[in-house]
Amino acid sequence: MPGIRLPIPAIAPLRGWCEHQIPKPVVDALLDGFAMDLDGRRHETIEDVKAYATCVASSVGLMMACVMGVRDRAALARAADLGIAMQLTNIARDVGEDARNGRLYLPLEWLVEYGIDPAAFLRNPRHSDALGAVVQRLLAEAARHYRLGHAGIPCLPRSCRHAIRTAALVYEAIGEEIAANGYDSVSKRASTGLARKIGLLIRARGEDVRWTATSARDLHASTEVVARDLVGLSGTDKEAEPMQAIASETAQNARIGRVTEILIRLHEDARVVARERRRAARERVASLA
Repeated sequence: MPGIRLPIPAIAPLRGWCEHQIPKPVVDALLDGFAMDLDGRRHETIEDVKAYATCVASSVGLMMACVMGVRDRAALARAADLGIAMQLTNIARDVGEDARNGRLYLPLEWLVEYGIDPAAFLRNPRHSDALGAVVQRLLAEAARHYRLGHAGIPCLPRSCRHAIRTAALVYEAIGEEIAANGYDSVSKRASTGLARKIGLLIRARGEDVRWTATSARDLHASTEVVARDLVGLSGTDKEAEPMQAIASETAQNARIGRVTEILIRLHEDARVVARERRRAARERVASLA
């Protein structure tokens, strides 16, 4: 939206990014993830899915780490892992809802391997043992990233650890609910009740004893390939191109304009989806008359 002068409050988030030296490519990655959603991009391999997860979730984890003052590359790599794990869980939970909205985030390669035609599934989303196997495999991948992600939590400021550990445990619990539902994310949508969330909130006050034996090794595990560039840029100010470098009001307005445009498109997309749902519901009612 070139030429539009934005009010000072609109620039406030950019100033926050500047203060905490969040690298510009990390912010760009998040915007790229939004664009992938708007384009309805599908992902051929699990590596492609993780690249998407890095954009929409690991980028947020890295921003949060920067705000907390964390610059150690090993800790940042684990923040990226936690973002990937949580996004894979989101995808596993929302298979049915996404399919009914014409979206598919599961690796196409896996679907074909298990004898599932992606186009046919989108036309008529139904649970099957084969689809359950794909969801189970995705959650197994998420579990590995949760384990790595937990190893980085002790590197965070003490005051921040409880909130991050709670979020991780709640998302892990969603994966457990999916498993309890027979990996059926089409006819059921997994969620955690209030009582369980409270239990996890209490449990998160201490370190996760599940990974005591492996946490030291996990902390220094290799960074996921798709996240290496963002982790490297976030871990050292010299290599980073922080938002602070974007000094002119014109450049700031251009970046905010991109965010605004994406948000408008997301809003319009949501309206179209809602309209199509209402139309489909009317047609179902009419067919029963």
